[in-house]
Formats: sequence, structure tokens, C-alpha cells
Amino acid sequence: NNAGAVYCKASNEGNILNEAVFSATAVVNYIIGGICGYSAAASQFVSCVNKGNVTDASTHPVEASQKIKQLVIVSGIVGYLNCAGGMLDSCTNWGAITKNKAENAKTAIYMGGILGYTTKLLTKVAGCTNEITGTITNNQPNTTEGFFGGVIGYVNEKTLNFAIEGCTNKADIINNAAVSYCYPGGVIGHLKAACPVSNCITSGTVKNTVKGTNTSLRMGAFVGCTASAASKISGCSCLASTVINEAELGGTNHGIGGFLGMSSVAGVVLEGNTVSNVTVSSTTGNAALMMGYANQNVSITGNSISGTLNGAEITADDVKSGAGKIYNIVSGKSVTYSGNSLLL
Repeated sequence: NNAGAVYCKASNEGNILNEAVFSATAVVNYIIGGICGYSAAASQFVSCVNKGNVTDASTHPVEASQKIKQLVIVSGIVGYLNCAGGMLDSCTNWGAITKNKAENAKTAIYMGGILGYTTKLLTKVAGCTNEITGTITNNQPNTTEGFFGGVIGYVNEKTLNFAIEGCTNKADIINNAAVSYCYPGGVIGHLKAACPVSNCITSGTVKNTVKGTNTSLRMGAFVGCTASAASKISGCSCLASTVINEAELGGTNHGIGGFLGMSSVAGVVLEGNTVSNVTVSSTTGNAALMMGYANQNVSITGNSISGTLNGAEITADDVKSGAGKIYNIVSGKSVTYSGNSLLL
């Protein structure tokens, strides 16, 4: 697109479907958005609306010897925002976002209700909404990596000076296929950049239906995984959200949380958030009502929490003690844990 373009009140009401078929020797990336697929300019998307379903059903068989992964990015508003000065403000998605089955694809998938993938020097994603009809569903097997978010699928570590604020997700995020590294979240799939997240709300279900095993499953009602030491999530809410994992998980490289699935770096801060009447269900894989698992030091302060963990209602004593019911952390690391309370 053109440098410095402003897309104001752009809208789409038609369905978008990609059914391309490529040979086993081709390495092709698919980037699909309801309003814009790929932006490498300083583009601003303001009050844009997508009402059409966005589906990738491409077939891409891959030879066993091929080492390069195919990238698939599917989103309601913008697929890939790869520019300095980019912004999405007050955009809304009503369309279902779907990745359907492909044949033997070595694939990394990025899916978001508003934005699939972002990198470089951005400004903000603010005031955007993924409505209840904007369900995000992955049906593609043999996937190497999958990042699924109600608002944003993946925030790259090179994303700088960026804030996510005042966004809402009302839709469900569902993974129905074998994904080695699977990161679904109600608002963000994988937050790998040092950016603040504030005043966002989610109320959808996050579900992993695969009966097999995942190498790494990090799923949360709000964020699947954080991987930046400067990440701070504050003033955000999970309202009657449900997190369900049906996979049988081996090992410890997993986290299933009623707010955050897993924190993989030191210094992440969860402060002043609300986890209200959230249900977490997973009999394996480090499940807890606030943070499923951390392998580095984190801070959990001033949060209000209520809900059930594997059928048992969380009590005031559970919130007071924290460990085991509210969070899990690897041995030898610590949690700054204070000022958290049972939400009545």
C-alpha cells in the first residue's frame, strides 16, 4: 500500500476465501485480511469494519526434507502490519476467521480478530473490538506453530514503542488440530514485545480440542504467552471466560491460565486486573486461575480473582496463598505476590 496511507471507515461485507494449491517444492506465504492483507507503509486504520468471513483453505503439500516453514496469516482487519508508525484505532471485526485443513503442511499460523502479526516501530492498537461472531478457528493439522488471539495473534519482539489499550474480544478462540507450539489467547496469542497492555476486556472461550499431545501449549483467557521482560498488563478484565484444554500433555513446558497461560521471561507484571467468574479446565499441563505457569520471576499484584479450577470454586484462602491454585512457577524462581483478593 501507499506510504502514509490512512484508511478511515473502510468496510468489507463480502467473504474472503483462499483455496490456492501449490506444488511441494514451492514456499509460499499467505497473508489475508478483511480490510488489508499486508502493510509495509506507515498506514493508519481508523474505524474500519469487516463483516465478511475470512478463510484460508489453501493446500500446500511439503516435502519431508523441506526446512523452510510456510507462513499463513489470517485476520479480520489487517493480516500483517510491518511498518513504522502503523496504527489500528476503533476498528471492528464481525467475521469468522478460519484456517481450514491443508495437506502435510509445515506451517506457522498467525490468526487475529483485528491483527494477525505485527512488527517494527508501531504506535498502538486501541479501541478495537472483535465481536461475538468473530470466532477464530484453526482446523489445520501438522502445524509447527500456531498463534491465535481474539484481537492480535502475534506481537513480534522487534515491535517497539507500541501499546495495546481499550480493546475487546467477545468471540471464541478454538484450536481443533495438532499444533506443536500452540499459543491461543482471548486478546493476544503471543506477546513477545515490551509493550504495555491496558484496559482491555475479553469474555470468550479459549479451547484446545486436540486429544493428542502438544510440545508446548500455552493458553490463557487473556494472553497465551508473554515473552518480554518489560511486558505489563494492567486494568484488564476476563469476564466469565472459559479456558478448556482437552489434550493430554506430557512434560512441564505448558501453561493453562484463567488470565495468562505462561510467562517465559523474568519481569512480567500483572497488576490491577480482574478475573471474574472464569472457568479453567485442564487435568494436565500446569493449570491455574490467574497464571498457568512461569519459568522465570514474575509480579502478580492487586488483582481481583474469582472462578473455578477443574470444577472446584476458588476460595479466599486459595487467593491468599496463591501457589498451586492461582499460579504455578518453576522451582527456584519467585513470584512477587501481594494485594490480590477474592472477587465477591
